[in-house]
Amino acid sequence: MSGPANIYLVDDDPTVAALHARAIQRRGYDVLFFESAKDAIAAVRSGAPQLLISDVQMPEMGGFSLCETLVAEELKSFPVMFLTAHDDLDVLRAGLKAGGDEFLIKGTPIETLLERMVFWLASGFRALPAAPRKKAIILANEEAGDEAAKIADRVVLDPAILDRIVAAFAADVEAAGQDYGERLVERIYFLGRLATHVMDACNDIGSAIRFPDYLVSAANRVGVDWARDLPVLLARYDTLATDPRFLAAASEGLLKVG
Repeated sequence: MSGPANIYLVDDDPTVAALHARAIQRRGYDVLFFESAKDAIAAVRSGAPQLLISDVQMPEMGGFSLCETLVAEELKSFPVMFLTAHDDLDVLRAGLKAGGDEFLIKGTPIETLLERMVFWLASGFRALPAAPRKKAIILANEEAGDEAAKIADRVVLDPAILDRIVAAFAADVEAAGQDYGERLVERIYFLGRLATHVMDACNDIGSAIRFPDYLVSAANRVGVDWARDLPVLLARYDTLATDPRFLAAASEGLLKVG
């Protein structure tokens, strides 16, 4: 990433917005602040940010409607982080369907917001991919009521899940050889195989939402030489996920090419 990120911050409370904006600016990023969803949409039509952070509850148009509009107009080419005062399952259901990628509870430490912001900017992912989003929505719809764990308890990285993913994928990489992935076509197989392990391991709402974190963390743990180039592929994840080679890796593994 060259130069400061272009971040749009949407919140009808100027005090909260100013607090978040200052924290983000101290990290060296440029921030544009909007007090209404409609103003933010107009700005996106003129030029897309790299990340948008939005309050959920706002007068006239809330954060979910903002995101739905961006999706409907094919303007959403960047992650959307939601800040909400309601820590319940309904927020996850509605936010996922609207196209949201990240969910944080208002009052969460600023440092946590910054960490999540930096993850999305650095990982390459421009959204929660379609497959884990669909899985998370199905799981959320199957779960009755809101009595279960709250959002903050759900969307955390589980070390045990990560260990299982790494162990399974490390065996694939060892069999293929540490030089696997030097060619682009091999990297597509690599990504498809790793995604399969992550999807198989993410069997609850929170882990499905954290699919990008598990995939990036597992790739870094396995430690292939070209892992630093992974964000270039992840920026095109949903397109690559339809590639026949990506799909073949799910069942056939890391195929040698040439």
